[in-house]
Amino acid sequence: MGRIEACPIPPPPGLPEIEPFEIAPLEDPLPFRNREEFERFLCDVYIFRTTHSTTFHGRHNVECLGIFSPNESESIERCCLQYASHTEEYPTEFECFLIGKITSHNHPSGQTFSRSDIVTWADLPLQEIRVVAPYNVGAYRTYSIKRLNQRRPTWAEMKCVINAQDWGLHNFDSNPNYRHRCFLLLHEMGFFEYSVDPPIQM
Repeated sequence: MGRIEACPIPPPPGLPEIEPFEIAPLEDPLPFRNREEFERFLCDVYIFRTTHSTTFHGRHNVECLGIFSPNESESIERCCLQYASHTEEYPTEFECFLIGKITSHNHPSGQTFSRSDIVTWADLPLQEIRVVAPYNVGAYRTYSIKRLNQRRPTWAEMKCVINAQDWGLHNFDSNPNYRHRCFLLLHEMGFFEYSVDPPIQM
């Protein structure tokens, strides 16, 4: 109650175990019941506190992950913390729990989805993956990737499309603007529905 714990995944080498994120008063339940309320919490509380203070979570770029049912209510099923730089796979039990769900998390970088995000979305698979990221003082942008008509594209299929572009895959991880353009292309090709609110002016 009032405390968000770490996801069941080992910290990257050289980094400590993630400290719980406490929401006062501790005796109250977490202040969100669904995806919309969680993303409001990310903007108003979590991102604000980790950006404007020297908390453990801000210093170490810790993401707050919400997991929601795929039905109309998008009710919260679990909330936990993970390092933005994590490379370890989720434990099998946790992966099974994620299948078919909607997830949302913050990006301390302020940028679009990472490679690990899109691989997780494709390989589990998830119904939708969302990112909330600051892009200006007090302003936030929401990125979304949704399934189209139950299509289940694999990361291997998408990687072939990216490799065929001028910059190929080697710039995908290091250049967020290029990643954004790749996601737009994959959207146009019908791999998924990719949306950004408010839109990015290219």
